[in-house]
Amino acid sequence: MRRIAVVIALLVLLAGCGGGGESAGSGAMSKAAGADAKAAPPAGTSEQVKPVVDKAKPVTVPRSLIRTAQLQVRVDDVKKAAAEAEQTVEAAGGERSDEQLDLQASHPTASLQLLVPPARLGTSLSRLSALGEELSRRLGTDDVTDEVVDLDSRLATQRTSVARVRALLDQAGNLNDVVRIEAELSRREADLESLQQRVRAISGQVAMSEITLSLTSQAPKPKPKLATTIGFTSGLNGGWHAFTAAARVAAAAVGALLPFLPVLAVVIGGALWWRRRVAAA
Repeated sequence: MRRIAVVIALLVLLAGCGGGGESAGSGAMSKAAGADAKAAPPAGTSEQVKPVVDKAKPVTVPRSLIRTAQLQVRVDDVKKAAAEAEQTVEAAGGERSDEQLDLQASHPTASLQLLVPPARLGTSLSRLSALGEELSRRLGTDDVTDEVVDLDSRLATQRTSVARVRALLDQAGNLNDVVRIEAELSRREADLESLQQRVRAISGQVAMSEITLSLTSQAPKPKPKLATTIGFTSGLNGGWHAFTAAARVAAAAVGALLPFLPVLAVVIGGALWWRRRVAAA
């Protein structure tokens, strides 16, 4: 009997716990439903969606670089090397802008200004250095991107200004307005032309790299000095050189005094005549 009573008591306790759990679960569910009801928008209304703001992507401007190079090469034949350098540059799609040759001196030299595309600058330098013995090389790069962007902006503004003044000139009603507008138009067109020239100059420097090539020849070797030996032959040679040198000096002295001989003859003759006259008296 006691065992049956214990089993019944356990069943009653389990039933009470299950009911409490269900009531707790139902309460939690009701709270969640209430929260969802509060969070949900009322019927018939639409949610306000915040607009998505796309950040503007930075505008990439191509870099404008002016590349220059200076190369000095020692060659055997300066004139031939200069011709080969010009052919090398023309094969690379460039040209020769200036050339100075000095072939009359005992030590011939040449200076060439060469223009090549920037993409072939390294290859051209390698081929030019192969003309002889490379003595020095110098490379330089100047970034003019900001200047190019500024010039393009100023150029566009100036073109708009010129177009506006031309439109005013077409609408001018009297002679005074025409004269004043034409003067202003001339000034602005001159500024526009100046900007265009600067843009063309910088564009040319960016489009073609400049190479300053200096060609030098081998310096003349000094003549070897003859070995001096003491003896009869060396003494004879020394005496002969001394005699010829003295003879040249004497001949030079006679040549220098020769124009004065007639004057000396007149002076000496006059002195002798005067002396004889005094003696006779």
